[in-house]
Amino acid sequence: MDDAHDLRPDVLRMLRLLTNFEMDSKLVVSIVLCGQPPLKELLLRPEMEDIRQRLMLCGELRLLSRDEAKAYVEHRSKIAGAARAPFDGQAVEALFEVTRGNMRAIDKLAWAALNVADQAGRDVVDSSDVAAARSSQWM
Repeated sequence: MDDAHDLRPDVLRMLRLLTNFEMDSKLVVSIVLCGQPPLKELLLRPEMEDIRQRLMLCGELRLLSRDEAKAYVEHRSKIAGAARAPFDGQAVEALFEVTRGNMRAIDKLAWAALNVADQAGRDVVDSSDVAAARSSQWM
C-alpha cells in the first residue's frame, strides 16, 4: 500500500485482522506499507503497539550522499542498457544539487534532462540540460 501515511489508525487495525487469516497453517496475506515520515510517527503511537508487533521488517529510505547519487545515476543508466551514464560530471553535480539526493526526484529530473538533451540532438546531458529540465514540460 503506497501512501500508507494517509491511512487512518482504524484502517490499519483492519489490516491487522487481514494478516491474522491463516489457511492450512500458512499465512495467505502479506501487506507492504510504504509511506512518508508521518507513517512512522503513526506507527510509533502507543495505541498502535498491536500493529507494530505484527511488522516483520521496517525500513527507511534516506537521502543519498553526493557520491551515492553519482553511483545511483550510473546504476540506473546501466540497468536501462547504457554502456555508460549519458550524464557528464557537471550534470550529475546539478542533479544532486537540485534534488539533494532524493532518489525519486533524481529519477524524474534525470528523465527530463535526457529529454531536453535529446530534443537538442545531443547524446550526453550537461548541466544546462538539467537546468532547462527543472522548468520543462517533462517535469
